[in-house]
Order: sequence, then structure tokens, then C-alpha cells
Amino acid sequence: MSYENRRFKGPCKKCTQQAYRKGLCHNHYKLEAKKTLHCTVKGCFRPIFCTTLCRTHFKSFNSWCRIEDCGRHTHCNGMCNYHYRRINLPRLVCNKCTKTQFMNQLCFKHYMEERPELRKCIHPVCNSMRVVRGMCRKHYISWRRSRASSEAKA
Repeated sequence: MSYENRRFKGPCKKCTQQAYRKGLCHNHYKLEAKKTLHCTVKGCFRPIFCTTLCRTHFKSFNSWCRIEDCGRHTHCNGMCNYHYRRINLPRLVCNKCTKTQFMNQLCFKHYMEERPELRKCIHPVCNSMRVVRGMCRKHYISWRRSRASSEAKA
């Protein structure tokens, strides 16, 4: 049984359109995503990975094309969009294992091990390790309670 067959395909909880994710249609899902902490890039509603960016935008803004004399940001396989579409190079592999490279010649797991500061809470004065949505347990519970109380008032 494929993933598409197991996925909930019923109607949206708020309207009659087909469900997209979490029991909501695409429009209602985007509206709900806007209420949560998400990437600050316009049109992106993925969860925060580091500072205010999701994992994809963090990688693309902090790495450059692997082709010599090209100063563009990466799109895929360590190349900018221009070179990725024109040159067929083998995929980049992590130096410590066989997984696909994320950044700095390391896979995501090994990159996070080398950069422990990325695993800290997103609040500027907090040095605790992140647990959920880029926050430590204390700040996540506080954020969730404030969100729940604001929804209860509405």
C-alpha cells in the first residue's frame, strides 16, 4: 500500500474541499501555518530550523555553487539552478557516511553534530537545547499556552 493510498483524502474539517494535510484543504492549511512560527522567507510556511529560516532556505543562503567562478547560491546537489539544469554531476556524499551531503561536505546529522550552536533555543538569552519548533521545553510551553489562551478568547 503506497503512501498516497494511506493518506487521508476526505473532506476538509472547515469546508467541503479535499483534505491536503492535517485534515485541512490547501487554503485552510496555509492559514493555520501562518498562525505558527515559520520561515521568514515570503511564501514559505515551513518550521524554523535556525534563527528565522527553515532548513531549505538556511542551506541555500549559506552555501554557494560548487562550479568554479560561480557566485550563486545553491539550488540542488551543491550547484546553482543554472548549472544544475545544464551539468549532470554525481551527487555529493558526506565525508563521514554514505548519505547525501547537506552542507560543508557533511550530511545533516553530522553537520548538526559539528555545529551545536544550531541546536540552541531560538530565544536570544536562552542557552537550552531545542526540543520543538526551535525552542526549548520552557519557551515552547509558554508559547503554546499563550497561543491557546488567545484562541480561547477569539
